[in-house]
Amino acid sequence: LSEDAIQYLAMALCIIPFFIYILIIARKVLKDAWSYACSKSKFVSTCVKRFGLTLLINVAIGAMLSQIVSGGAENQNQILEMIEVNPLFMGFNIVIFAPIVEEVVFREVLYKRLNVKYGGNIALLVSSVIFGFMHIIPNLLVGKFEGMIYIIQYIALGYILGYIFKKDENISSGIVVHMLNNLFGYSAILILYFMKLNGVV
Repeated sequence: LSEDAIQYLAMALCIIPFFIYILIIARKVLKDAWSYACSKSKFVSTCVKRFGLTLLINVAIGAMLSQIVSGGAENQNQILEMIEVNPLFMGFNIVIFAPIVEEVVFREVLYKRLNVKYGGNIALLVSSVIFGFMHIIPNLLVGKFEGMIYIIQYIALGYILGYIFKKDENISSGIVVHMLNNLFGYSAILILYFMKLNGVV
């Protein structure tokens, strides 16, 4: 096995059991989310509209930040490198694993606990900041501190997803919007990757 194959095998052995564990402990929450989604006649159209708004805000903030700091967030750079090695596995991580786990952890657990103690507005703000911070940890680890400015983009995304959860009191729509957001980013990276392979860029 190559070094890359060993690295991804090790990652899979960590991620897949953790994902199954999350599905087991959050089965009631996820079952409620499924029931909520099935009970709403305009669930899909609502999610698509929310994703459209999320995408506009995300792109606008990203464009502004790229004028200040070039190179993007280290989190995104590492994802690009990993996609080049194993696009299918990273696709699962980005589009399925991360949205489900993050919505359960940041909204269903963290937001709810903060909400009980401090109220909805504080819960929304704090959970969004923590969500943002978790996504720029790679910048801290590699010492690319200028890229930490991209925490603004992640906080904004966390705030939108938190607001959706606050409004619905259910993670179903947040999971779908989060999945669509990540799918858009993953697709853009894949297109860029194949363009590089074919010498287009």
